[in-house]
Amino acid sequence: MLLWISDYIPEIKDRYYIDDNGNLYTDNGTKQMKDSIKNGYIKNDLALVTGKHRHFFRHRLVMLCFFPREDSDKLQVNHIDGDKTNNKLENLEWCTNQENQLHAIKMGLKVALKGEDNPASKLKEEDVMNIIVDLLNHVPYSILTKKYNCSKSTISAIKNKRNWKYLTKDIIFN
Repeated sequence: MLLWISDYIPEIKDRYYIDDNGNLYTDNGTKQMKDSIKNGYIKNDLALVTGKHRHFFRHRLVMLCFFPREDSDKLQVNHIDGDKTNNKLENLEWCTNQENQLHAIKMGLKVALKGEDNPASKLKEEDVMNIIVDLLNHVPYSILTKKYNCSKSTISAIKNKRNWKYLTKDIIFN
């Protein structure tokens, strides 16, 4: 089934069609458009009603036309099978950024960064091991925060096994 893209995305000129297999057409649905790839995703340069052009990712066009949502600007489109070029409607779903990241990790498409490999980490593994030893020796949080230049919530997250779980999983804190 072919849908006019402009019926769902009014800013796009009314010359493009899309089908539920993720194919994009122009010239009254007779000419399939050529694709380009960006970061593994199929994208197309489409003319806007203003006369300008804008890049659109194909998977997003499919979802906006076949499964429109008012909150789509806050959501991402997930490829269920992990194949970024499979833009069939049955392979796509709306999701949050967090759901999309977890799916990528589950599918083996992305590695979860843990410990000091995580760019958000301010501590080194050696520091965390020392914090664990200090916690086992009942060193007060006030001293630990100064000693390791971190917050009380960071120390608490280590002790309560919310952060650095691979180091704390077998440790019993009193």
